Amino acid sequence: MASLVLGILGPHDFTKFEDEVLPAWLARFTVDYKAGKFSYDPQPAPAALYGSIDVIHVLASVGALDTNLTESMRDQWKVQIDAHQIEAGGFYSYISNNSKYHAMGEATASLALLGRYPRFNNSVYEALAAPPNGPREWQKFYDELYYNNGTDAFPPKKGCGRSIHG
Repeated sequence: MASLVLGILGPHDFTKFEDEVLPAWLARFTVDYKAGKFSYDPQPAPAALYGSIDVIHVLASVGALDTNLTESMRDQWKVQIDAHQIEAGGFYSYISNNSKYHAMGEATASLALLGRYPRFNNSVYEALAAPPNGPREWQKFYDELYYNNGTDAFPPKKGCGRSIHG
């Protein structure tokens, strides 16, 4: 799994991370690797949305999704993420301090890394994309998330709340 990543300061060797740290980390959070079930907390703990999406992002960052997952496994990992999606609105149920928008974005990004799509479309984002909405409405929506983290604080203050994630 060893990889060499070219960075601004030259090549970065992730061999030690991939050969030693990553396997230990996966062992600590894996509930069922083949099914894409990973916990948010160290074992023993149940599978959780953020456990699975964190693993997907880490494996993608070292090129391991392409080398370690068959198409069948990708389908099973998608089923795991889909199990957390709520039909109403297309959001996800999760255990975390992050906002529902963060969970939806991270789950959708994870599915894209797997070459898959969410089971349900997110109706909030569909409404933003539909006429008469446009860039002005998108900006208003995202500014509220960024500046107020969904807290409805007024006047808007950058970083108001726990974090940019809500």
